[in-house]
Amino acid sequence: MWITHARVVTPEDVLEDASVAVRDGRIAEIAPNPPGDAPQGETFDAAGGTLLPGFIDLHNHGALGEDFMDGDPGTLGRMSRFLAARGVTGFLATTTAATRERTGARLAAAAEAMAAGLGGAQCLGVHLEGPYLNTDLCGMHPAEHCRTPEPAEYEPWLAGGAVRRITASLELPGGEGLLAACGDAGVLLSLGHTACRAEDVSRWADAGLRHATHLYNAMSRADKHGGPIRICGCVEGCLADPRVVCEVIGDGWHVPEHLFRVAALCKGPGGITVASDATLLTGAVSEGVPTRYGGPDGQELIVRGGMATSLDGSALVGSIATLGDMAGRLLGWLDGDLLALARMMSANSAEMIGLGDRKGKIRPGHDADLVLLDADGTVARTWIAGKPVPAA
Repeated sequence: MWITHARVVTPEDVLEDASVAVRDGRIAEIAPNPPGDAPQGETFDAAGGTLLPGFIDLHNHGALGEDFMDGDPGTLGRMSRFLAARGVTGFLATTTAATRERTGARLAAAAEAMAAGLGGAQCLGVHLEGPYLNTDLCGMHPAEHCRTPEPAEYEPWLAGGAVRRITASLELPGGEGLLAACGDAGVLLSLGHTACRAEDVSRWADAGLRHATHLYNAMSRADKHGGPIRICGCVEGCLADPRVVCEVIGDGWHVPEHLFRVAALCKGPGGITVASDATLLTGAVSEGVPTRYGGPDGQELIVRGGMATSLDGSALVGSIATLGDMAGRLLGWLDGDLLALARMMSANSAEMIGLGDRKGKIRPGHDADLVLLDADGTVARTWIAGKPVPAA
């Protein structure tokens, strides 16, 4: 198959009028228009649209009224097809803090779905957001299920193969042991829901920390702590350390434009991963209706004015948007920098979870996971392994 007449965003350049050949599920060739050889077989005319690597979401809890923690065996498949139609070609199914038994069951379900395939966006593994979270900053995670890391619990999870990422508060007793164990297992440890100080971030980066969860949200920041001197927290530590890539929720609520621009200036195109932190109400918004989040052990959220918050409105919960919904806004905030958008929405995420050698880039030999955007940044078409996804 050839995709012709596209603005193609490669890792190095934006090709204003180019074609991409797909063979056996991989990108075979990138050529100027018209291609040197007459295209054989199926051809899709992109009509000047922007072709990007498919979006990779490392933080997604649910969609269509379904939460990954609910336990319905069909949830991941329905999430997969919904996300694919909105430009997402790979995602990590994300947990909330729960009992050991419930967490283990969700890992087993994800492993089964990964092996069988889902028919849409690929489930690339599981992101354990918790249970190793500081209860002072656990947000909507049930505090009764937040606990300190114990090797007897997490070592079988790491060995099982489904876990790609764990968000943890490394200041907890046993946190540094968890960081080391994740490094040994090839699992991404993301610092989050943390009351740490900036110097802690640097110390943990010396020990292998490479990523932080939802920058600016549920983490400490510069404060006087009752004295005259400001003490820097996790926000400043992550922004200042080039070794730590920062996740940003791109819905416009969790990180407003000016804070996003600060992060982009500090981190550069290679230092940010954009994630949705999508909740079950993504694609199924019911304004003003309390809805349980995080499965049977979870708490209730409510959507008012387009924001998902706690029932009292005091805290944001997660988003109600997909990465595809976020692309146009972020491209504007990046002043039209398509190379930066491709890195933040795709390449950086693939690299963080060890898949950068085959996903997240339009490059010969990489998986043909692609998304086409219209002039206004709206998702027009998605391909996964070279196969077109039905429109939303």
